Amino acid sequence: MDALIDATPPYLKRRIDEGELQVMVYARALGLTKRNNVDKLRRLGVTRANIGLDAADPEMLEAQRKNKTTGETNLEAIRMLNKAGISVHASYIAGAPGERPETLDRTIAGIRQMLGEVELSSVEFSRFIPLPNSPAWDLLVDYERPNFFKSSAEVDSYLTALGITVTREDREEMFARFGEQDLLDIDELGAFWADNFTHISETYALERISEVDEMVIAHNVRTGNNVG
Repeated sequence: MDALIDATPPYLKRRIDEGELQVMVYARALGLTKRNNVDKLRRLGVTRANIGLDAADPEMLEAQRKNKTTGETNLEAIRMLNKAGISVHASYIAGAPGERPETLDRTIAGIRQMLGEVELSSVEFSRFIPLPNSPAWDLLVDYERPNFFKSSAEVDSYLTALGITVTREDREEMFARFGEQDLLDIDELGAFWADNFTHISETYALERISEVDEMVIAHNVRTGNNVG
């Protein structure tokens, strides 16, 4: 970002300073709290930030490989954005690997805390969908040749820690259903994921998402996908 700021032509700097040029970025909370990054974004004309907060539960943050991020990290990042005048679209996920009713409760409590302590322009709470070329796809399809885990043994260890058991027969079924498909049915994929890689049902996840949407609207904050 330092190099980008230094290379910004004077006429673009003027347009940014006069509010004629506005930029939205996707960001991670941990990165925003370091190296004066929020001020650098402001200088680059960023007026909106879409942050994947994902969860407010430590277990779920760790399950999504965000073990260095905490609820306080998320709050700090949004406070910094608020102070810089950058609006925030916060996104959360229900149904990450190993999700349980109690972890979902903690995430919803974290969303409630966010709504009470910082300014959010919109909140998106959506169900988890595993997609190709992601760590979740290693769990679902690419078990034999994982791209994000070091080995099949590491996948097994990861799932065991989450209280999830997948048999060889299960894996054969998953590969047959999803492994060589050019077009994926998102609804089928989401339901299958919830049944096999979480401790909640897809129906339960959708009910809790609806509950959060109502809570967000009650705080006069918008809900929906990428509406920040």
